[in-house]
Amino acid sequence: MYRVLFVCHEETGMPLWVDALSNRSDWNAYVPDSYKQLFSSVPTLHVSPELMLTTSIRHDFINVSPWVEAILELDMDKARKAYQDMLAKGFQCWRAWDPKKLPGFISYVQQNYPGDYTGIVVFSHLGHTPGMFGPQYKGSYVKATEAYKWYNEESYKLTRGASEFLIQGIELEFPIVSFIGDFYIQNGKWVVDPKATNPGLKDLRKVLENVYRVLLTRSRKGMLLYFPMDPKDPRDWKLKETYEWFVSMLSLKSNDK
Repeated sequence: MYRVLFVCHEETGMPLWVDALSNRSDWNAYVPDSYKQLFSSVPTLHVSPELMLTTSIRHDFINVSPWVEAILELDMDKARKAYQDMLAKGFQCWRAWDPKKLPGFISYVQQNYPGDYTGIVVFSHLGHTPGMFGPQYKGSYVKATEAYKWYNEESYKLTRGASEFLIQGIELEFPIVSFIGDFYIQNGKWVVDPKATNPGLKDLRKVLENVYRVLLTRSRKGMLLYFPMDPKDPRDWKLKETYEWFVSMLSLKSNDK
């Protein structure tokens, strides 16, 4: 009998799978070359170079991973170059901080890319400030049984967003990737908001990095990067440095929406 596991990174990451398989001889573990040393203690290890995927099918064969990793590393030069490479291949990003701009982005996608999908994608753990996505917004909880309805009927209405859990099973051509203040740039470093806590997690920072790694890689053609801020309330400008970092990285004034 063959048992197949598609391994993904969570809080503990790959070492969790190593621990689980190290004392199991009834499982066959297949890994690419890059994981050979990490899984060396697994008794039934099989190394296959073909398992390392080097081309992204999701993004029309545009590899966005170097761009996302550069963002998480706050490597401006690397991120800017990666984005320019993506842009040259047809991938594009816009940015916004005003929730009043979101309906306009929805209309833009519908008019210019008929049949393509958009909608809010957002981290699930931090409570949302009223008005962050507009008065119609009801949160990011969507039951698995409602995923199809959300995708086809609700996503463009901005009444609910897809969390990191739901969006892993759904792909949007132009998602609204939302930075809501749980993970933001302060004094040149990524920091975790003290309110974004979860008693069951040992390393919330690592989880947040993985969450935004998911959110930033669900699109197929491009995305709106959204940083909700109220210009009338200086206390609400926690995301100002984050927004300005992305403005500099994208470096295309015409991409404001």
